[in-house]
Amino acid sequence: ALFVGLGAVVATRSGSADTQLLAAAQLSNQGLSPSAVTTRGTARLERDRGRQFIELHLQNPPAVDDAYLEVWLIDRRVQGMVSLGPYHGNGRYDIPLGVDPAVYPVVDVSIEPLDGQPVHSGESAVRGVLA
Repeated sequence: ALFVGLGAVVATRSGSADTQLLAAAQLSNQGLSPSAVTTRGTARLERDRGRQFIELHLQNPPAVDDAYLEVWLIDRRVQGMVSLGPYHGNGRYDIPLGVDPAVYPVVDVSIEPLDGQPVHSGESAVRGVLA
């Protein structure tokens, strides 16, 4: 049992050692939604076993009633965007295959109404650019 436990620890550590940091961003609310004025965070673009993802950490996410938060990658002109899905707390958000973060370097967390529309609401809680 001891050897199995040690093997699991080594496997876990070797998996995390394979994770590469590719870029990072500070996320701020500056000039964005007044309902998220105290929200801040970080986003790290990482790669592990050939897959890319955003490691997202928010401080003081806004409390939303009749809405939810959604994570996005956006191009520099703020015209093209890709949803990474609803915000489920701090952690990993997988980037879909074929999406190039160099084309979509802006990380955005939006406040989305429960209206069934799969587009960005135009109201962002935080935003930052991967570099």
